[in-house]
Amino acid sequence: MKKSKAVLLGFSGTLLLTLLVAFTAPAWETHENQKLIRAPKNIAWEVMADVANYHHYATGISAVEIVSGQGLGMVRSCSQGEASWTETCILWDEGSAYAFDVNTEEGFPFPFNHFKGTWSLKEVQAGETLLIVRFDYQFSQRWMKWFYSGKTHLAMDDGSGTLLGNWEDKILEVHAKGEKSP
Repeated sequence: MKKSKAVLLGFSGTLLLTLLVAFTAPAWETHENQKLIRAPKNIAWEVMADVANYHHYATGISAVEIVSGQGLGMVRSCSQGEASWTETCILWDEGSAYAFDVNTEEGFPFPFNHFKGTWSLKEVQAGETLLIVRFDYQFSQRWMKWFYSGKTHLAMDDGSGTLLGNWEDKILEVHAKGEKSP
């Protein structure tokens, strides 16, 4: 009888520990938004790949500065008001996609352990390009997912929608003029 109580207590303790970890360990979240535009992929890439001017298109970013490098390994500094942080380019597929991993440990004003943005585009057919913005993130604490998840998705949907719309405006302007992006 004593042995079965010990086994039951051991099982209960293991189950409790598993549930505790499951409900407190941060989990990855993803947000993606897309926009189909009537412009060639190469023109769209010229505008999207101008990562030094990202703040002209994205809401909530007041300034961007390239700290070092270009393409893969590039480091840029972004700021929002008084807060500033660095991001490192972890993917650069010329003409198709790039991604930045955010240093969330210094100055990042949002409650995330990890945050990565990926920007890509695909030619749907001649003269039509799909712009894609994807954010992968992990809240600092799992409980934040339940508290902030809905608000975060709405904010990211609004922010990425504005970004895509601003990019579309610039891409169409450049395409209409038949010029290269500044």
